[in-house]
Amino acid sequence: MLFVANLPFSVDDAALTEAFTSLSITPKSSKIITKPSYHYVDGKRERGPRRSKGFAFVEVENEHAQQQAIEKLQGFKMGDREITIKVANERMHQAEEQGDESALKQEGEKQAVVEEQKQDA
Repeated sequence: MLFVANLPFSVDDAALTEAFTSLSITPKSSKIITKPSYHYVDGKRERGPRRSKGFAFVEVENEHAQQQAIEKLQGFKMGDREITIKVANERMHQAEEQGDESALKQEGEKQAVVEEQKQDA
């Protein structure tokens, strides 16, 4: 499982899959993480369409495919953004499955700090 961050909000599951397949990497699945949006109609709050949170999880066949995806897609431009890609840890994936957005955000931030510390060392 791969964690893909800094995605443009306009990217959907199909566009993410296409980015992988254009570089000869076949994902088993890709899932953009979304959140509900709200709007007001006659003073009442109503739920609108779900919106991207700017990150996703992509499942690939094996560890070799993971490393190949990281090498080819790290810094890949989608829209006006350079995406970040890394192997997702189990806690990130479990939080996503359970819908625990705060735990997911915390885990993503922890991973980013660890990566920065590795680069600084």
